Amino acid sequence: MLKVSFIGCSWTQGYDIPYTHTYPYIVYEQLNECKIKNQVVNAGRAGSSWVTYPSTLKYINETYDSDIFVIQHTTPDRGLLQFTSDQWKYQRITRDHDVYENYLQLWDNTQSYYHLTVGMAEQIIADEQSELVQHIFHEIKRKSTLSKQQIIDRVSYWYNQERHHPLNFEKYTEAVEFCNYYVKDKNKKIINLFWLDDEFSRSATDLSNRVVVQKEIDFKQYAVDSGFHFNIKGNKKLAEVLVPYLI
Repeated sequence: MLKVSFIGCSWTQGYDIPYTHTYPYIVYEQLNECKIKNQVVNAGRAGSSWVTYPSTLKYINETYDSDIFVIQHTTPDRGLLQFTSDQWKYQRITRDHDVYENYLQLWDNTQSYYHLTVGMAEQIIADEQSELVQHIFHEIKRKSTLSKQQIIDRVSYWYNQERHHPLNFEKYTEAVEFCNYYVKDKNKKIINLFWLDDEFSRSATDLSNRVVVQKEIDFKQYAVDSGFHFNIKGNKKLAEVLVPYLI
């Protein structure tokens, strides 16, 4: 059986679409159509940062012993906003699984931090009244005892100061290097999937099996929002690009 795991952010998880419309699931289906028995793990998480990828990668390898890892690169300015808690259940990483035959959705339920994109930070700072933003406020307050204003101040500091710090980009690079060395050390295969043709993508010349979605697929034709998310139509095109790398 060919075992393939996908690690990434909302582009991989499938933002606001059914799991059957995600590109990892479509890859799973296309491999089945090629008569290749396979198991696919989708470990995408909305807003995910590379800082969390090493622990996710190790967990997947130890739990599922995957043959191929497709790691979707996020942008380096994403953050890991951490809040301390005196409750043990909020200090540890837990993972849940939704299982559909040989396709699995892996949910990283780490309780003590939030993945933070620039857009999400802006919404929190503005105290937007959307259900998602208010839910985040509620959860952080419940687990950390911080007030709403303290949360806004903490996010504002990350937005204005921390995300521009060179150490953030060094951590990003170190996490990428760790994942590549780890997979190769286990004699597995890794595919580095860059969504955007950004500065980091162009400078990462030492990464093998390098795919840049923006070069392969016209975002104007297939992106369904300003965040460059795909629906099933775009994800089918992406699956067609990826399958040859797998077989």
